[in-house]
Amino acid sequence: MVVLSSWVWTAILLEHNARPSQTHPLTRSKAHFSLYVLLTFLWTVLAAFQFTEVPRACANLVNISDKPDLGPISCVPRIATGVIALLLSILSLLTAIMVYLDRGREEEAEKRFA
Repeated sequence: MVVLSSWVWTAILLEHNARPSQTHPLTRSKAHFSLYVLLTFLWTVLAAFQFTEVPRACANLVNISDKPDLGPISCVPRIATGVIALLLSILSLLTAIMVYLDRGREEEAEKRFA
């Protein structure tokens, strides 16, 4: 659910991106900054959740030692999901920083078109 909603909301904001003459609230950098701060938080929480479940999932490797093919099925997806969520969290944080640093350009554009 987090993935789908983040992709949909990002697509909506991208539709309203780079339109300094518009007065729509979604064209403001504050909306973009808020989204990426929220996504950073959500992806960090999801990564933390996945990484806290890794020891329990990997403990199944010992419990099913008679069936070695089933061990990675329970362990590897948790690790992969956690790594991907952590990468998306870092990318969201970097995007939020870039939007924050770029807010001066928006203020100049507002002065020009006002």
